[in-house]
Amino acid sequence: MNLRTHFEAASRLHREVDDSELSSTDPELLRQVAEALGHARACERLVSELSVFSANETVDDINPSDLKYLLVPYLAAELTMRQVDNDHRMDHLRVARAYLEAFIESLARVSLITPAEAADLSNTGSRGVGLGGMAMSREQRIARIKAERAARAQMEALEAKLAVARGRRAAADEDERDDDTDELEREHATHWLHVAKFGAAESLQSIAQELPMLEEVDRLRREDPGFGRDLPAPPTPAQEAAAASGGGQGLQSFHIPHPSRGQAYDTVMNQVRTGRIPGMHTIELDDWHQQEAGRIGQEMLHKQEAAALKAAAEERKAGEPQDALDEAEELAERAKAISMDDFKETHAKGSGNRHNRS
Repeated sequence: MNLRTHFEAASRLHREVDDSELSSTDPELLRQVAEALGHARACERLVSELSVFSANETVDDINPSDLKYLLVPYLAAELTMRQVDNDHRMDHLRVARAYLEAFIESLARVSLITPAEAADLSNTGSRGVGLGGMAMSREQRIARIKAERAARAQMEALEAKLAVARGRRAAADEDERDDDTDELEREHATHWLHVAKFGAAESLQSIAQELPMLEEVDRLRREDPGFGRDLPAPPTPAQEAAAASGGGQGLQSFHIPHPSRGQAYDTVMNQVRTGRIPGMHTIELDDWHQQEAGRIGQEMLHKQEAAALKAAAEERKAGEPQDALDEAEELAERAKAISMDDFKETHAKGSGNRHNRS
């Protein structure tokens, strides 16, 4: 098999493993991981033997069809982390970390990312665990996720265009071929590398969290040979797969309610039906409905009476001549003025001066 065949097999199997719904310890999934890892290591060997990349090349100098081979260390790292072997877990994490660091270094070498960005990606997960470090790590992770989604959407769109262009190019004559396919292939590989860059940062952060715990457990075991001796042996991959499958029925969730829960439920439902709640002054539901119906009827009756009185007043006012209305208003104003004059004459020093004090 040549380099292209190995790479296509490794990338295809890696995508299938990522999209698989099988348990991480499922024998079929582990077989796919081992097969994909074999293809990735073959790609690594062939890239080195064929000298696909040189030390002074940039991303614009690399052949478009060879640009995707920069992903080989990333694929090898992701597949190495998928291996399930508790006895060699630390070794797998260290190998995966070396692959990821080499991948980020290769991106900086070809000027696809800046040295500062490469340093930031390599140091992912090594920041402090204080509140400031946690907040910064969270903000950076959110920004990475948004950028990865955008790059992945562009990569998928370019992949569809590239498939159409390749089909058209295969059907055309040699003289009719142009450089559109090469440019699409270069752009697609570039976005693929950016997506892998964000995935490498997430994997490095995961390794930085898991590896120190495993190293601490290993140190305790070396210092105390009896450490963990009383603990049950970890389940084998076959046992975990059988437990996860549940004999073909899946895992069934269950809960143990408190013995008084059923009684409390019956009590509450009885209170809802009868309207009688201990410790509260209440009435029957039927009585409450009757009271509400009576109250609503009284309100409607008052509104109807007020509307009738208002309508009668308007009709009476509309039936009187305008001159009579003006004369009545004038008489009312005159009576009000006479009343005020009488008040001033009888209360020379104010209405509140009952004892005629000066």
